[in-house]
Amino acid sequence: MKDRMSVKKCFDSVFKATRECIAIGLWISIFVEVFVTDIGDAVVAYYPAAQFLFDFSLLIVLSVMAVAWLALGNKRFLQTFGYIVSYPFVVIIWKLPKLFVKNWAVAIAFLPAIHQFMYAFKANFVIGVGVAIAATLVCLAPSDSQIVSAGMIVVGFHLFTHFYKKFKSAYSSETIFTVLRGNISKAIEKFENYIEKDKPEGDPESDEYKKKLGNSLLHTYMFTTFLHLSIVRIREVINSRKMDLYFLSSLIWTFMLSAFSFGVMYFGLYRINGSNFVNATDVGFWDFIGFSFSTLMTSSISTIAPATGMAQLLTYVQLFVSLLLIVLLVFIILTSIREKYKKDLDDLLIGLEDAHEKSRHYVEANFELTADALESVLIEKNAQIMQLLLGVKYGKPKAESMLKEHNKPKEIADDIEDAEVSKIRE
Repeated sequence: MKDRMSVKKCFDSVFKATRECIAIGLWISIFVEVFVTDIGDAVVAYYPAAQFLFDFSLLIVLSVMAVAWLALGNKRFLQTFGYIVSYPFVVIIWKLPKLFVKNWAVAIAFLPAIHQFMYAFKANFVIGVGVAIAATLVCLAPSDSQIVSAGMIVVGFHLFTHFYKKFKSAYSSETIFTVLRGNISKAIEKFENYIEKDKPEGDPESDEYKKKLGNSLLHTYMFTTFLHLSIVRIREVINSRKMDLYFLSSLIWTFMLSAFSFGVMYFGLYRINGSNFVNATDVGFWDFIGFSFSTLMTSSISTIAPATGMAQLLTYVQLFVSLLLIVLLVFIILTSIREKYKKDLDDLLIGLEDAHEKSRHYVEANFELTADALESVLIEKNAQIMQLLLGVKYGKPKAESMLKEHNKPKEIADDIEDAEVSKIRE
């Protein structure tokens, strides 16, 4: 039986890994086919014998689907097919949130980027699509039309606004953590007004009284558990270097956007007039991306060089941008913004600690229970819910140990009672 279970578990693991690889490979192929190059032509150019795979691709795909359907059955095949087709949504809606839940400290560190993405998702999506269309037109529109110049202007303006937002955020008095601190303070006040701070009225021996008391204690404990978890996670972020991951990622993204934007504009200039650059015979879009990268790094890896005044002016502008990246943005992001975010996190932590201390005082003053006694009472009344809450607060191993320790006296009492009953029977 155990062998069958282990074989089934191994099969499921292999199946899920295979499904994941197929989904990732399919969507990467779609992206490359749409935005980069024709995969069929590229593969056939290197391996002419693979031409039949593309000539009969539809029949091959249908055959694979038919075999998979027979092997997997209706339910699993439909689930697998739906998973692969909707994989981008699975990543956004399920995998990324799950990743952030497992890595709370990293999620808190990247909270500014997450907030900005969610808050202005519609605007960012529209702008991103517009910039992608503009870059595509620069690369594909007729070189003698004004569309190429218009696309270059759009891409350049987008890069300018990106730098403007970076500098504006550096001197803004409000960050996501100040907003979060205010919202959490309001939520804490509302919850403090909602929970019962005093013992219920009525007969302490009645079932209704015990139920009300148990609910009041449980709500209070859930509240303090949330505060405790938030305090631990935020303190972990403050004491670690995880915030630096966000700042470094922000700087890398600005660097990549700069290299891409200038590469598009260089390629546009080349398409308008090939004499704008020297050593640019039989070059393409990616060659100018490389030239843009080399200019940002102030290196001479790329052999392409500006030849006319317009090309030289654009190159000087990019050199100025590299100065902003290396000096100003590094200084601003890794000093000014970093210190401001750290101060906001410290203020948020102080507010959470004050609320946690107040909730503990409520229990001790009004219910005459210490923290350990409160957990014991709640384990007695709501063992399943407390197992979940203790697992969140202390971790699963410690929660199981606490529940086992709590149940020991009861087990001993049951053993004594059973022994006494057996003696009487004898």
